Order: sequence, then C-alpha cells, then structure tokens
Amino acid sequence: MANRSYTSNLFINVAHLCALKNIDRPLTFLRSHGFTHNTATQLVNNEVKEINLAYIEKLCLIFNCTPNDLFDYKPTQPIEQLKNNPLTTLIKTQVPVNFNELVRNLPLDKLKEIEEEIRKRKI
Repeated sequence: MANRSYTSNLFINVAHLCALKNIDRPLTFLRSHGFTHNTATQLVNNEVKEINLAYIEKLCLIFNCTPNDLFDYKPTQPIEQLKNNPLTTLIKTQVPVNFNELVRNLPLDKLKEIEEEIRKRKI
C-alpha cells in the first residue's frame, strides 16, 4: 500500500511554462484548452498532488513540450547529495525571460536578424 503521507518535491510547473510562452493569463489559457476551472487553478498554483496521464499528454500538446519540460524538482537535500541523479535535470533555476521586455529596445535591424534566426530554427 502506498504511503499517503509522503510529500513530493516533484511538481508540474505550468506557471513557468506560461511565462516562457508569454501567456499572461494562464488560467484562461488552460480553460480555453478544455481544462476545468478547478484543474486549471491547481495547475497554475502548483497544487496538483496527482495527475492523469491524459492531462500530461494534453499539456505537452498545448505547450508543444515534453513531460520533462512540464515537471520541476525542488530537492530538500543539498544538490551535492543528488549528484548523478537524473531528477536533477528537472531543476529549473532560471527565471523565464520576458521577451516583450527584452526586444522592446532593440533596433529594428537586430529584430529582423532575430526573426530570420527563429524562422531558420523553426521546425
């Protein structure tokens, strides 16, 4: 029987993905993609304790990402103790870039260069 008192350090970080994708209304975004208000609220507020595999698939499809992109890991022990543990690849330490803020003051020629580079890399 599973131990129900275990608190996981692994969670789905939808807020981080929304920030990366410049989605300023994550709750509305999730609701528009078929999530109920309660589920969307739990996802946005990192309150999900259990999740259906179909939801993971749906999130991956709407965010165009992999399950590894969805999950975040916040270890309670020092990172050195987790050396070589694959869970450490899920630790997200970077703050998402606000692309609007970043490009706002760029000269137009630099914006054109960035646009061309994005078009080349787009799959």
